[in-house]
Amino acid sequence: MIEELKQLHIVDQPKNRLLYRVLGMFNVYPNNVSFSTQNKGEEVVIIMRKHIIRNLPWAITTIFLFLLPLIVSAIFGFYDHNINDDALTQGSILQSVDQVFVWILLGFYMSFVITFAFFKFVHWYYDIFIITNERYISIDFDLLKGRTITDIPLTDIIDISEKVFGFFPTIFGYGIIEFKTTSEKLSIIEHTPQTVWFRNSLADLIKYMRTKKIVKSKETITREFVKEVDHEQKNGDEGSKIDIDVKVDEKNSKDENNKETKNKVELKNEEKKDDKKDTKEKIKSKHLNASLMADLAGDVMADKERERADKLNTNKKIIEP
Repeated sequence: MIEELKQLHIVDQPKNRLLYRVLGMFNVYPNNVSFSTQNKGEEVVIIMRKHIIRNLPWAITTIFLFLLPLIVSAIFGFYDHNINDDALTQGSILQSVDQVFVWILLGFYMSFVITFAFFKFVHWYYDIFIITNERYISIDFDLLKGRTITDIPLTDIIDISEKVFGFFPTIFGYGIIEFKTTSEKLSIIEHTPQTVWFRNSLADLIKYMRTKKIVKSKETITREFVKEVDHEQKNGDEGSKIDIDVKVDEKNSKDENNKETKNKVELKNEEKKDDKKDTKEKIKSKHLNASLMADLAGDVMADKERERADKLNTNKKIIEP
């Protein structure tokens, strides 16, 4: 990624880069730099500290505090020698003070001044801004209060502006960088060296990373789409085989069902035939029974008539003498 940024001149080196690097304000494309929350594939592009002019107030204060004992003793000696005729220096009070106690007191005072300067320097040195190919990271470090870390993805930064007000910022080349995020959060970097270069470099890096992210997302979507198409084709082939098998099974089941229905129909037809035969036989038997009954009735009637005829004949024989 770093070589790609260098070749495309996305982030160029600032003017007087050696001076800014020696003074600890800028380090562009640093080598062998890492931090605790660094992601895989994330590379550091810019390490920046606030302008060294920010140390001027506490540096002047430290120098003044170092010289304060000498200034006080010089004023005191001048007053006592020229105005008071050495009354205080040769008085009993100052003569009774041990010189060792004075040096111990002076040592405590100097240690306080050194501690003050050390705290201020550490706060400036570790109060850094890291620009990677993915994020903007701000580390606000304080020995007493702790540290505050702000982490903003580059693609969430939507507006960057610079402000340079005053005599010293214009002469020494530092100012204020402000940018907004997609969540409408405003971030401010004060005492930013090379404000024009920093704003342009950050804006170009954000634009490049957004374009790269869009291209990457398109490639990912295309890759996933191709995978889905291949998967659907494979599933389609398997599905077609399954459909053929299902159709064959359905056909076989239909044939079996047809055979069963044919058998059922044949059985029903046979049953109907048997029922018809039974009904015919019953009808025939009924006809036979009716004819038999008629024959029997005829025989009975004939027998009765014969008996009547015989009786008549007998009666005639009896009447005729």
